[in-house]
Parts: sequence; C-alpha cells; structure tokens
Amino acid sequence: LAKIIAGALDTTGPRGDSDLSTHRHLEDLPDLLTVDEVAGYLRVGPGKVRELLRSGRLRGVQGLGRGWRVKREDLRRFMEEL
Repeated sequence: LAKIIAGALDTTGPRGDSDLSTHRHLEDLPDLLTVDEVAGYLRVGPGKVRELLRSGRLRGVQGLGRGWRVKREDLRRFMEEL
C-alpha cells in the first residue's frame, strides 16, 4: 500500500513530464472528498478505501448522503503516517 500511495504523490508522467490529469496535488483536491475521489488520488479501488475507513486507519465520516466523506487534511495525515 505504501508503494501505491507513494505513486500518488509522483506528479511526473512516464517521460518525466507533468501528468496532472492522473496525478493531482493534494492541495488541488476539494476539502471534503468522496470515496471515489480518494481512491483515484491513491490509485486504489474504492473497496480498499472503504476498508481503510472501516478499520479506522483513514479517518472519515459516514452518513452524508449515501456514503463516506474524507477531509483533505485527514487524507494528508494518513499519507504522512505511512
């Protein structure tokens, strides 16, 4: 998982050019993220994000609409703890 998340922090494409269409800076993300947005940023499946949320490894809130939401700052903290 650490390698996958480290890849999410890499903002260069395969030729060393910037590829922000698939890798965004954390600061560019909304303050409150959906499971799909977190999964896209970390480059993992939504099921893995839900697993991290249920286990408490990633902080989030449930009950807003139909699913989980993650604060951008909580995602930052999660990545720093790896």
